[in-house]
Amino acid sequence: MKGNQFTFSEEIAKALNNVAGKKDRSLLDHLVSTGEIAENLVERIFLPCKSGQNHGFIQDCEALKKLIVLQAYLHDLGKLDGRFQEDKKNNPERPSSLPHALFSLPLAEEIIKQNGYENLDKNIMAMMMVSIASHHSVMHNGLYEKWKYSIQNKPQYMGLESRSYESAYTVFEKYKKQITTLQTRDWRFIYVMFNGLLRLADWLDSAGGKEEIKHTYLEAPDETMNKVKTYMKGKNFELRDYQREAILARFDSAYMKLPTGDGKTETALLPVLDGVNKVIYTLPTITSVESMRERFEKMFGSENVSFSHHLLFLSLHQDGIFDEKEILYDKYNIKKYVVTTIDKILLSVVNYDNYPLIESSLNNSYLIVDEIHSYSPYTLSYILHTLEYLKNYHNTRILVMSATLPSLIQEKLKNMLGAKQLLSEDLWKKRYSSKARVKVNFCKGSMIDSVKEAALSKKYKKILVVYNTVDRATKAYKELKDSGIEAEILLVHARFTYKDKLDKYKKINKIEEQEKKEEKPIILVSTQVVEVSLDIDYDAMFTEVSPFDSLVQRFGRVNRRGTKGTSDVHIFINSDSNLPYTEEQLQKTLNMLHEFNFKSELDFVDANDRYYEALRDSYEKELGKNPLDDFPYIDRVEYGENLLTRDKFFTIPAVPMGNNDEIYNKIKDMLGKYSNPQIKLEIMRNTVDVPIYMLKGNFVPDEDLHTVFISADYDPEFGLILRRNAGLMY
Repeated sequence: MKGNQFTFSEEIAKALNNVAGKKDRSLLDHLVSTGEIAENLVERIFLPCKSGQNHGFIQDCEALKKLIVLQAYLHDLGKLDGRFQEDKKNNPERPSSLPHALFSLPLAEEIIKQNGYENLDKNIMAMMMVSIASHHSVMHNGLYEKWKYSIQNKPQYMGLESRSYESAYTVFEKYKKQITTLQTRDWRFIYVMFNGLLRLADWLDSAGGKEEIKHTYLEAPDETMNKVKTYMKGKNFELRDYQREAILARFDSAYMKLPTGDGKTETALLPVLDGVNKVIYTLPTITSVESMRERFEKMFGSENVSFSHHLLFLSLHQDGIFDEKEILYDKYNIKKYVVTTIDKILLSVVNYDNYPLIESSLNNSYLIVDEIHSYSPYTLSYILHTLEYLKNYHNTRILVMSATLPSLIQEKLKNMLGAKQLLSEDLWKKRYSSKARVKVNFCKGSMIDSVKEAALSKKYKKILVVYNTVDRATKAYKELKDSGIEAEILLVHARFTYKDKLDKYKKINKIEEQEKKEEKPIILVSTQVVEVSLDIDYDAMFTEVSPFDSLVQRFGRVNRRGTKGTSDVHIFINSDSNLPYTEEQLQKTLNMLHEFNFKSELDFVDANDRYYEALRDSYEKELGKNPLDDFPYIDRVEYGENLLTRDKFFTIPAVPMGNNDEIYNKIKDMLGKYSNPQIKLEIMRNTVDVPIYMLKGNFVPDEDLHTVFISADYDPEFGLILRRNAGLMY
């Protein structure tokens, strides 16, 4: 460490220099390099320090930073054990049977005492040592349990054979017992910073050393703004008045609403924020993440962009990327620009998987939450309490945005985060009031008959048809296909496999690019997925009534660029079922639609505020709950995922059994014949995002494959077909 704060004794340094730490590098070189990287990283972090007007809880932040660095010099001491070295010599590509992180602890204790840290606060010491022990596997109840009674649990350090050390597990158990007394959010935060920064420093050293930091952290406050301006200039876009205002904005937390097609993404990226480490952009769906990833890579360069979702491995494989470093960099938000799903952020604050890496990446970073309108009251509560925690503990700068951001949510953002409006009210109102892209028409009778009539009349070249359930959309698609209408007819919804979904979206995007050359009319039959996943521009829409904010998002897929005058939107009421919405939601929406005379999109904003106000009680009920209260400890748990699946709109990945169980049998047959990555890819290719409620009575777990199957058939044209309860598909 700098300033002679830490040194290895001559004997220990010699021993470390005589064994391998990484390929073609000594253990001493790896530890010193990792420590030096950690010294660089801690200069970029925020800690809630208790000083002056700051109401933080950490008494001595400089001391804590030194200890975060110290652990980096000590984290791999267990590799000095002869058994580890023998394992790596015989099987360099396989993990050693000896857990080197655990076996680092006895020697780490000795070195800490040699360097005058014997009076270290016992709680801080416990957090540091547990962080070292868990830098390859986050702390959980059964960690290293099998080494408790093993006769091989004493270290055998090469070059230090004359010394005697106690059981590595005994040392670990001592610190493990100590941290069980530290069940507060404050101590959990300290563990996150210890463990997250240790892992990051370790990986950066393995990936190339200090040079990698330039791809990990922003180098200047105006770096993002300059790259966005260059990108816009390359597309012949001029900065608008509200975008120039955004450049000058300074905030800790803010919110923004702009009409669809007005460049919300670029506007959100323009503010110049001092001290920001990364930009992390979140979206609701895999498809929207994939689409935004392409834009980010064009703006900032693929070497600076990480993206992640639960099918990341498949996405990278389809791009021909097999490098383990690239997979880790994407999965754990390592690069300076990150595009990910909001659930990755939510799960990180409730101890899911390797959560310290994800959570610590948010420290001193700029988090943009896009499409905030698309979440239910429960999930919105989860998001808001997460943002509140990140702001208070990690100094995360936050921007929440949507084209339909209601006053009720703005009020909560102000109260919980102290958020302010990013753009001047006169500027954003000017944008909405200048747009009148759609004309709303209420219709009676059969929606599908009206679509057929419009297609036959050739009044519209591109028709968007939106149903509220997969079942109704699929039925309408079949009827249109069987009608003999001369048109390109497409079906897209959320119940296709990831591979088929991407193929469909690529086809839709291709049509968008070539629409002027297309002679046949185009009819896209869809569900709610069009609200957030597709950047499309149609001439007219036929849609079932849905909650008001949902409808406004659908309107934004018609005449999106405002070049078609005023386009028709035909709204139908489905008298058979309200699903997946409540009767209250739809009735209040109809009230808004009948009460307002929509002269411009500013009227939609006002009506949307009224709609949310009418539902205030249901929002207040959920917003009073804080899911984070159940996670004050550091142990990794799987329960966190249940917080997401509690919401009927949340999904989990499952694989349909297939017609005559053909998909299941194919994957099962691969066991023993193919490598795990190949099996994993086949599973991901056939994965469908399934609402949690649909698994009831259709759930087929397979312990050998560690995969959830669903008793359902599958057709690439129509998607998932439940064998039971098919009428509940939505």
